[in-house]
Amino acid sequence: MNKVQKIRQMVSEKAKKGDEFSEFFFTYHVSVVVKYALALARKLGADREVVEIAAWLHDSTIGTHGNKEHNITGAQEAERLMRKLGYPENKIKMVAHAIISHRCKKGYFPRTLEAKILATADAVAHLDTFMFLPWIAKRNGLGVKETFEWIAEKFDRDWEKKIFFPQTKKSVRGKFQTRKKLLDETLKFLETG
Repeated sequence: MNKVQKIRQMVSEKAKKGDEFSEFFFTYHVSVVVKYALALARKLGADREVVEIAAWLHDSTIGTHGNKEHNITGAQEAERLMRKLGYPENKIKMVAHAIISHRCKKGYFPRTLEAKILATADAVAHLDTFMFLPWIAKRNGLGVKETFEWIAEKFDRDWEKKIFFPQTKKSVRGKFQTRKKLLDETLKFLETG
């Protein structure tokens, strides 16, 4: 088993040891991000190993450290794990940068191709698996209206700040418009009762 396979196995085992949400999140978000990230890495000539490791680990601390700053704690955890596995410092820094910047928030923005790929793959995965987002909102204590406002804000931020490649944006425009229309109609219904 190579190092990337070990990382994938560790993330999978951690998800299985967690609650029902952890396993669901691994299967319907993290694995989807990996799929998109690897496809973009191949297409754009990025460092595939960096992209794959960052994709497996980008949300690895959501369940243990909370959702708000998981990009920071996730980058720190990735650095520790990769050092333990004997990765060179340059790869560790590339993965940590991709993870810390994948949310495109609070001063952390992707500067490398690999980091832009991770942010884009994460945004596209949200569009594909958007039905898991209310579950996250509920775990974070949001009410019904606040949940849909949060999802609408997430989609807008993803569309405006996280999809870095014009061809990718073009290919998911229909999904984005469909999801946004559904959210807008739901919010309108919730406001008018």
